[in-house]
Amino acid sequence: MSSNKRLKETQIDRLSELPDHLIIQIFSLLEVKQSAITSVLSKRWRYFWRESPRLIFREESSRSKKVGDFVNGVNRALLAVCGRMGLETLEFEFLDNYNSYNLDVDVWVRFAVKNRVKQVSLLLDSHSYPMYTLPQMMFHNLYLKRLTLQRCALDPRRTIVWPSLTELHIKNVELQEHVIGKILSGCPVLYRLVLEYCWGFKCLEVGSKSLYELEVCDRKDGLYHSEPLLRISAPYVQTLCVSMDAKGRNLCFGNISCLVKATIGFIGSNWVTDTEEVVDNTKKLLEETRHVKEVKTRGGYSQVCIDAHYIC
Repeated sequence: MSSNKRLKETQIDRLSELPDHLIIQIFSLLEVKQSAITSVLSKRWRYFWRESPRLIFREESSRSKKVGDFVNGVNRALLAVCGRMGLETLEFEFLDNYNSYNLDVDVWVRFAVKNRVKQVSLLLDSHSYPMYTLPQMMFHNLYLKRLTLQRCALDPRRTIVWPSLTELHIKNVELQEHVIGKILSGCPVLYRLVLEYCWGFKCLEVGSKSLYELEVCDRKDGLYHSEPLLRISAPYVQTLCVSMDAKGRNLCFGNISCLVKATIGFIGSNWVTDTEEVVDNTKKLLEETRHVKEVKTRGGYSQVCIDAHYIC
């Protein structure tokens, strides 16, 4: 027997000595596909992945066959754990080109709601239109605590009811102002909100007293925005992070009276610091954040601030 083989068997034997709950905890850190491969090493581990509080499904390939196999695998896995108590986290990430698997994704969302999953992440890497639309049943969820969505259209027909939601991250989604209003009204304990590369709104009115942290990463004007200005008013937010495209729309603040920490920066590599419009907007932002205890800049924004201060 080779030394490498003996070492491998020794490592497996040591893992086998661990109690069941620790093995299950290790499995919860792996993708389901990796857990299935690992479980082959021991008969005792064969079904441990089903007891994991966290199931991660991820497929990076864009090949139709691989994506199809991935979707079928997710369906089989969820069927195997249906009705099991203690499932806290579900994460899905794959390329759904041409919305080929919308009905399957609907089933996954329904599973999350029915099984009272507390943390849900649905990341669809698709540029097909129309965009996948989140099922209406998801908007009434008493147990959801964290939700991450990418390229999932939000069109709530009724009031949103997310009484337990504390963190919400939305990426690459069109958000109308009335939808944002519904979200904020339906999340009484929302602590952190991230809007990344979203569009469809020109004014972000955040009146929630529970919201502590707000992060906005804006799209470049001309792609999705018809308005040249983004206005943010968040009177109770204490931590704000905003990233803008220097060639995109300008930023202005409304009521940010409780703000303690602010981070402002440029995204992308095409920022230009010496345009009069950018410098003027920066001067206004510096004035509007004068009361903030801690203001940080990143990207090319630091140079713009220097230019603005020099011009002042």
